[in-house]
Amino acid sequence: MVNTKNIWIPPGKWVEVSSSLVYDGSSDFILNKPWDLNEVPIYVKAGSILTRRWLDDVIGSARSPYDNLLLEIFPGSNENTEVLYEDDG
Repeated sequence: MVNTKNIWIPPGKWVEVSSSLVYDGSSDFILNKPWDLNEVPIYVKAGSILTRRWLDDVIGSARSPYDNLLLEIFPGSNENTEVLYEDDG
């Protein structure tokens, strides 16, 4: 089943995670798009880096550190600088 939803996109460039489409938002930009009822629209600021892990991994601690991280990069902007800091407690 499909439902149409209005979504306000804030100012700046935003990447739709499911399709990798880039939207240039503004104070009055409304995206009207059909979605399946089991979909959740997720938008990430262009230039962001998301740190993720695989579901079979355990997030680390000093006793059991994680071995793998997945860095998901959303290009499109030079505004953001990311720092990955590991704190083992």
